Amino acid sequence: MAIRYRKQYKTWQVYWNNPYTGKRESKSFTDQTEAEKENSLVLHRLKYERESFRPVDEPTENDNLTFEQVYLEYLKEKQFDKRDLASHLGHMKQALELLGAKPISDVTFDDLEAVKTALAKHDIAPATRHTRLSRLRTVVYFANAKGYCDLKFPKIPGPRYQTFVPPSPQEIEAIFSVASPAIQRVVVIGAYMGVRIGQCELLQLTWSDVDLDRGILRVHGSKKNQNAMTREVPIRESLVPLFKEWYEADKQRGIEFIINYR
Repeated sequence: MAIRYRKQYKTWQVYWNNPYTGKRESKSFTDQTEAEKENSLVLHRLKYERESFRPVDEPTENDNLTFEQVYLEYLKEKQFDKRDLASHLGHMKQALELLGAKPISDVTFDDLEAVKTALAKHDIAPATRHTRLSRLRTVVYFANAKGYCDLKFPKIPGPRYQTFVPPSPQEIEAIFSVASPAIQRVVVIGAYMGVRIGQCELLQLTWSDVDLDRGILRVHGSKKNQNAMTREVPIRESLVPLFKEWYEADKQRGIEFIINYR
C-alpha cells in the first residue's frame, strides 16, 4: 500500500490491495494529513485486523460496475449542459461500443489500445480522433480517482490540426461583389477586422459597440474568457464611410444589431 498525489485532481490517494479479493482499493483526500492518517489506519488493519477486509456476502452498490455505468456516474457528476452532453456522448460512442458492457475492474491497457486502433481505422480527422481519445482518457482518470481501477492510458497522437489558407484580397473582393448586403457585412468585419464569425462575437455586435468618431469597434469576448470580456478593434479609415452607410440604413429601420437579415 502507499500514498500518491494525483496532480490532475489535486487529491492525495491512499491505495492498497485487499488481502481477500486481491483487488486494488483506494480512498482520496484533499488534505495530505488526512491521507496519512488513513494510510496508518489501513496499515494497522492489514497487520492486526485482516478480517475487516473480508467482503460481505451481499454485493455492494459499486461491485461489478461496468464501464458504461462508471461513465454515467461521470456524466452525473460533471453536469454538462445539453449541447456539451450531446457532444461528449458522440465522441464516446465507439469506446462505449467496445468497452461499455465490460466490468471496469476488467478493463486493461490492451483494451484501451484496441479503442485507439479502432479509431485510427475510421475516416475521421486527426483532430477529431485526438478529441475522442482525450474524452476517453478523462473518463478513465475519473474511474482511477474513484478507486474503480488503476489504469494507465496509452499515448495519444498529436491532433495535427488542418491548416486553412485564408482568401486573398482579390478573392475577398470577388466574394463581396456577389454577396447579399447582410453577408457583405460579415465579409468586411470578419476579413478586415478579425472578428470571430458566429454567436460568440460577430452576431453580438450592436451599433452601441461602434464609435465612428474614434474609429473603434468594441468586440465582446466569449463567455469562457472571463479575463478579457471586451476588446477594441480599430476600424480602418477606408471602412468608416461604409460603416456610416450601414448605420444610417439601420437607424431608419430601428435595427440594433450590425449583422441582421430581414
